[in-house]
Amino acid sequence: MLRAKDDKLKELEISTVDGFQGREKEAIIISMVRSNSKKEVGFLSDRRRMNVAVTRARRQCCLICDTETVSSDKFLKRLIEYFEEHGEYLSGSEYGNE
Repeated sequence: MLRAKDDKLKELEISTVDGFQGREKEAIIISMVRSNSKKEVGFLSDRRRMNVAVTRARRQCCLICDTETVSSDKFLKRLIEYFEEHGEYLSGSEYGNE
């Protein structure tokens, strides 16, 4: 367990998309916190903000999302497909069995 006083956390920064505007980090984890039966993505449909989010990473960008929900948006569906084709892809069901 990591605690706030641990040296490992000194370089960790947690912020919103807007908080990273104009800056980069070695690795970025993007959590798309939408999961619902209506497949509504809300603010995630803002392409400009999503572009800022994925382009802040220098070396690694990780998307965490409910693909069934966010794929209802054409832009997000293409983004997920890009990650599936050009990166490592793990579904939650596969990851849970490891």
